[in-house]
Amino acid sequence: MSEKTIYVYVLETQFREQLGLSANAGLGALGVADGLDGRQWAEHEFGGAPLGDKRLSKRLVR
Repeated sequence: MSEKTIYVYVLETQFREQLGLSANAGLGALGVADGLDGRQWAEHEFGGAPLGDKRLSKRLVR
């Protein structure tokens, strides 16, 4: 696994407040265990794949 750096340009300066987050939320890097687990990631990435049959989408996620 390689490490990637992601830079984000803030469009709305009060976005944390609008989302109900603390003022310091998101200022540090996420740890490896802070992300989605394998099943959640697969569902997020492939769950809505337009394969013509929901069973095929479920199989892709599995």
